[in-house]
Amino acid sequence: MGVAPSHRTMLKLAPSPEAHLCARLLYFGLLLCLAATACAEHSTGKRLMRNHVLDQRAAAGTFVHRPLWWPLPIWRRLQLWRVPLATLRAALLVCLGVAALVPDSVAARLAAALAVSASGVWQFSRLGDHSLHLAGAAIWVPLVAPPAAVPALLRALVGWHLGSAGLGKLRTGGLAWGSGDARAATTRACCSAGGTDGVRETDELPWARWWMRSVHLALPRPLLAAAGYGALLAEVAVVPLWALSGCAPPLLSFALFKMHFAIWTSTSMCFWPNLAVYAAAGIVHAAAGEAELLGAALVSAPLWVASLRWTEDWPVASMAVFAYTDSQAAEIGRRLLGSRRVVAFAQGAAPRAGDAIGTLGAEGATAALDLAATTLRTYGAYATYGVPGIAALPCPHREPAACADAAATWLRENPRFFDAARGVAATRAAVVDAEDGRVLRVVALAA
Repeated sequence: MGVAPSHRTMLKLAPSPEAHLCARLLYFGLLLCLAATACAEHSTGKRLMRNHVLDQRAAAGTFVHRPLWWPLPIWRRLQLWRVPLATLRAALLVCLGVAALVPDSVAARLAAALAVSASGVWQFSRLGDHSLHLAGAAIWVPLVAPPAAVPALLRALVGWHLGSAGLGKLRTGGLAWGSGDARAATTRACCSAGGTDGVRETDELPWARWWMRSVHLALPRPLLAAAGYGALLAEVAVVPLWALSGCAPPLLSFALFKMHFAIWTSTSMCFWPNLAVYAAAGIVHAAAGEAELLGAALVSAPLWVASLRWTEDWPVASMAVFAYTDSQAAEIGRRLLGSRRVVAFAQGAAPRAGDAIGTLGAEGATAALDLAATTLRTYGAYATYGVPGIAALPCPHREPAACADAAATWLRENPRFFDAARGVAATRAAVVDAEDGRVLRVVALAA
């Protein structure tokens, strides 16, 4: 007669030493990098990232952003953007803490995966922020993958995440992306205070702004170019090749930490949750067998095909990040981010003179969404997100009616922005003259 599985066996996965350490590093790292960061930002009011991990101010905004990979009926029914932030922070602390203590528990892994995913959806919906994409995918690996395959699959995800980011930069900005002028322009944009994304001077860490202005921008352009082209090479080739190799040299994880430190010192942004995934994927020096490598390759193949065809981090993202060169960003700024703006709004809520317009993450109620500034994620007048369709809108100064019609067509084909109060998509568009975040006059309404 067979022996019935024990209660302990049913609740826990059979661990291997490498998988056990890998899962523990992932959960403990995310506990420090995500939950602790969110709580520290909430208690001190200081930003440890360019955008708060979970920003209380964004909860009061009028518009929300739907992740395109979420089926619309489910997204509308769950309404994760309405979850109180105190609840999210408590869930992150408790679920990740329990998973770090008992990483072999299926229940703990599931709770941690749900907590991180819910936080990522909230952050993306309210802030349009992408910093939890890698962690949101990696957190499910220990739950759904065979234990022996966990390290190899995490490496595959890291390679896909960074490799597709490099491809997004090459697709949008070309080789000129790595030039010294382009890298300096990015830093200057991130030094700007009071940009359209709601960044406040008082929220920045003062030393980061001083470093960017006084040290980074003073570096010779050839040195900045070497850093830019080195980052491209690492993202497009080195990291993906490492990810699908049979072993993970721990030094490469530290190299990725150094890369993010360089990003922090040049932009004041640090994607803290990524560091936990790098640690789990690389510090565990576990050689993968043929079966694990084959599984990682099979998982990577469709992701890479989609990234080559569409955009980085597909299907959880819909844009390339910091993908423009200095000349491209300047041209977009002149056309779409000056005194004349393209705005989106829901049916029956057309903006009028005096109405407030804003972006995702901005405080307070707004009558319309600044479409280009939100979609392209601007700092001042510097576009950072490469989103097909928006950057190519007709000039609102020369062709306001055509620009409004093209924006409305894009909104109907990409129903990603919603009026949170009405619960309906923002599919209408207009071109307006604006000053200090308010409509001066409506120039053109989409037909």
